[in-house]
Amino acid sequence: MPLGEAILRTKGIWPLVALILTIAGVIYFGIATPTEAGGLAAMFTVLISMTLGTFSWRGLYHSLITTTVVCGMLTFIIVGAVIFSISVSVLGIPKQVVESIAASGYSPLTIILLVYLLYIILGCFFDFISMLVMTLPFVYPVVTAVGYDPFWFGVVLVIVGEMGLLTPPVGMNLYVLQGVAKVSLGEVARGSFPYFLMLCVTLILITIFPGLATWLPGTMR
Repeated sequence: MPLGEAILRTKGIWPLVALILTIAGVIYFGIATPTEAGGLAAMFTVLISMTLGTFSWRGLYHSLITTTVVCGMLTFIIVGAVIFSISVSVLGIPKQVVESIAASGYSPLTIILLVYLLYIILGCFFDFISMLVMTLPFVYPVVTAVGYDPFWFGVVLVIVGEMGLLTPPVGMNLYVLQGVAKVSLGEVARGSFPYFLMLCVTLILITIFPGLATWLPGTMR
């Protein structure tokens, strides 16, 4: 496909771009909290659908049911995460892990590389939220103890989480793409591999130049 034609075909994604700018804008400028921004985004999505003539009450009903199911699942995950976090805190496991890492003599770079590897491997078997609730009580104290910025680590978590969502056999994004494209999981995984490499490059860049990840959050402090 010629480049000019490819660019022209991207005009159909303007609703998605507008939605992203709406969510990011109201959060960045302090107009709304992230939770409130989610509500505004849902309302904005309905308005876009009405504008494009794709709105239907049946579709809205299906969206509400799906949202209820997903929120119910996340509620159980969060409850389990709270119980898990309290348990490991009472047992003193995070402190023991931090002390063990400190005594090991590993450099901060080696530690963060091991964290990257941990999340990429876990991404082959777990969804992102499950990975966070299982690992953050251990990983976060270690990462901050060796001097890494919490804002920077938050950006890193998003990137390695997205990398995990592109790794079979349980890469959630792969199954979403498979359902849309109606092709085999292997074909979807092969097609997603270049994007996995792009995320790897991004991870390398913000590891070498942390300011790339902390500059924007720094303007909001």
